[in-house]
Amino acid sequence: MKKSKIKSIKKIGKKKTYNLTMESDQHNYAIYSASDDDSFVFSANSHSSAYGFTSWISAYLKANYTAEFMVCSLDVANEDKKHDKIIDLERDLKKMNIKLADRDLNNCDVNYKIVRKEDKANGVDQTIVSPSLMVKGVGLPTAQNIADNKPYKSLKELASKTDFKLVNKDTIASLAEADFFKNMIKEHYKTTNKRLSKGKLVAQFMVIRNDLKKAAKKGVESMDLFE
Repeated sequence: MKKSKIKSIKKIGKKKTYNLTMESDQHNYAIYSASDDDSFVFSANSHSSAYGFTSWISAYLKANYTAEFMVCSLDVANEDKKHDKIIDLERDLKKMNIKLADRDLNNCDVNYKIVRKEDKANGVDQTIVSPSLMVKGVGLPTAQNIADNKPYKSLKELASKTDFKLVNKDTIASLAEADFFKNMIKEHYKTTNKRLSKGKLVAQFMVIRNDLKKAAKKGVESMDLFE
């Protein structure tokens, strides 16, 4: 075997791998396409075969089903709570002619989803993807509870329709930081001509929530007579 030297080593971080267990002692493997018997990948190592095969599948999906591939990648990063990676993936959407829709409680669900697919033949120039409710600080049970009780016309509805234990002060602060209340803040300004900061919005939610808790203890239903 010809001797060689390592010129440089570059750290690329941690990656998920697949461990293959083979029944035989052989170390030469071939992977071929079921639809095209002429497509072969040969390797002297089972792990190399796995890396090559998964890389080929990923590249194919990204090239031919770009929006679906990106949505799945975003959901996986979200489940793993890799928020820095989510930022990078959302930036990549623009490069692929995919628009990320505004964050809104009534329009978003637990997972990212394709709400409109590019179809230039029918005049649709761009794919639109809806963001996930699972932002930093909002876990799966909380996001699911918010999604299950939509829609919300006001903070009061959000406070009354969601679970007191799951949707708390920290939840509202996280959602506000991620701009999920942008439309609600705009509506507040239109009706009152007063600006509602994110901090005041959180405080207002807690006042409503505490009033609801007190009313529940007394067995009284809270309602707005002028609504």
